[in-house]
Amino acid sequence: MTHPQHRPFPALTPAQRYFFDVHGYVIVPGVLTEEECGAMRDDLHRLKRDLLAIPDPDRRVIDHAYFQHDMPHHHYIGAIGQSRRYPAILAYVTHPETWAWKRKSSVDRRIF
Repeated sequence: MTHPQHRPFPALTPAQRYFFDVHGYVIVPGVLTEEECGAMRDDLHRLKRDLLAIPDPDRRVIDHAYFQHDMPHHHYIGAIGQSRRYPAILAYVTHPETWAWKRKSSVDRRIF
């Protein structure tokens, strides 16, 4: 079996590319397990709560993650993937399958 990090990079389908161009992110089914998705969702919700608990909106930064109120979608991950405070986010950022996408993708900064 080929290690996930060494699998060929799958190109985005035209539908995925269109969705990415419109929404700024892409969903690739089957990359993460339900458990990984649930843990990531929990950490993202906890990060959002932690950021919103900071009273001064101009100082809402945790480990370089920030919250932008003017964004139409969730945009508060920043560099949080380097933090041990949110282990599921760190696991996602370093996951072999998502790393292969980020490493080889021309849209790497928005795919995760």
